[in-house]
Amino acid sequence: EPRQTAILLDGVSLRSPNAANGYPLGSLSTANIERIEILRGAQSSLYGPDAAGGVINIVTKPGTVEPTGEFALETGSMNSIRATWSTSGSKGPLNYSFVSDHFETEGVSAARSGTELDPYDKDYFQGRLDYALNQGSRLSFFGFQTDSVAHTDNAASLDSLAVSKERNSLLRGQLELGRTQSERESIIGFSSKTFHSTDGFGSNYHGYSKEFDWRLFGEISDRLSVGGGLEHSDDRGKQELAWSPDQDVSLNTWAGYLNGQVELSDSLFTEIALRHDENNRYGGETTGKFAVSGSWHPHWRAFGSLGTFFVAPNAYYLANAKSLSSLRPETGAAVDFGIERSFGEGLGFVSIGWFQRETKKQFDWTTWSPGNPSYVINVNRTKSKGLEGELDLNINSSWSAQLSMTLQEAEDLNGKRALYSRPEKMFSGSIDWSSVDEVMGVNLGFRHVGKRLDGENLNSPAFTVCDLTTIVRARANCEIHIRIENIFDNDYTEMVDWNGNHYGTFGRSAFLGVTWRY
Repeated sequence: EPRQTAILLDGVSLRSPNAANGYPLGSLSTANIERIEILRGAQSSLYGPDAAGGVINIVTKPGTVEPTGEFALETGSMNSIRATWSTSGSKGPLNYSFVSDHFETEGVSAARSGTELDPYDKDYFQGRLDYALNQGSRLSFFGFQTDSVAHTDNAASLDSLAVSKERNSLLRGQLELGRTQSERESIIGFSSKTFHSTDGFGSNYHGYSKEFDWRLFGEISDRLSVGGGLEHSDDRGKQELAWSPDQDVSLNTWAGYLNGQVELSDSLFTEIALRHDENNRYGGETTGKFAVSGSWHPHWRAFGSLGTFFVAPNAYYLANAKSLSSLRPETGAAVDFGIERSFGEGLGFVSIGWFQRETKKQFDWTTWSPGNPSYVINVNRTKSKGLEGELDLNINSSWSAQLSMTLQEAEDLNGKRALYSRPEKMFSGSIDWSSVDEVMGVNLGFRHVGKRLDGENLNSPAFTVCDLTTIVRARANCEIHIRIENIFDNDYTEMVDWNGNHYGTFGRSAFLGVTWRY
């Protein structure tokens, strides 16, 4: 499930207590991102229940010593326009970084047979302040706010005028203590998050979360590192529903965890973690993780992990259940292992891994029918397994290529059916070229999504989409780019609704942009 992979912004969870997918990913901006870190496998013992499927940590650009700024403007198909401004710098011990991003588009009709367009616009603001207290400690404040408005239809079946609105915000303050600037020994943080949305059909959703966390870590010896933490969250979800009585649900959770990393030899490493969550509605549960990584050749490495997880239903799922007492927490275990090989000095690598996860009491929805609205239930036992692979090649100084794949089976073991929206096959990749003087670069990318069960036991067909991006450095501080999405103008389907109708998707579209740095 999307909600079972933890999404972090600079190490802080973006989990919403009142959302079906757990995280409002659509409200984030790609502006000001320095890198994205991915941890695969069950990570709940360190990162909480929502990390049953892994962790994605979005790291933003920090403040710079010298003041810098960037302005980017892009326009193109569907009367789309994006304007982004960012600035960063420092003044004495204070570093700062700010970004503002505006995007709007006329879009297409969400109902493929619709005649009116469904526009979308979003405003995003993010800021960060870091104050150096001494060589190894700092006080930080950061956060974001996003406002978006989307026109939508009644699924893909009826062309209608429905306007959904969303406002999300995060404010975080944290104190980092350490001996050196690069080694932190303790982090104490407080976070306040709010989420507000309306679905365009008369229902409103409100989520509030107050979180406290304290993390400790350090080296006991050259081969042993230990860490631990304490977390507390107060969550509240209010729903003003058009079709049923209003709901107001509160959840309170305490958690503590310990982990140790042991270097058994120069080529063999292990990690052990234990976590205990105490929920005011569902009591306590202890989860654990064991991971190992070893190399037996300068270019070969093997890795594997085994972890368990415990996920209490959030306010959204409780409010959409038959009753507040009808849902039980999800529990389960996940295992993965694989090998990878690197090629020469930075020539690339290849990796292949196998994964399997079993979940008990997984949250799911009953079948919808006219006059019989669906509600959330526990599915007794589900299972997913498959292979993941990745190939990265740096052919020479100008050419590189990447390819990744996922082959999976995901099923409800009791209902004897595939789980919804899990493609059997997924492939993606790109070929990159840059001139020797790095004045020009070209990226050709593709994604292939195999058939998957959607709607009410209806299959969405497989599709492949290719995109092309060209970047030209006109001056040392100015870049011009051209993007063409769906370059072959494929008529494809992301998913179907419960009547089997296809949602609208973009045809071939082109965009021209310029980025100016000062």
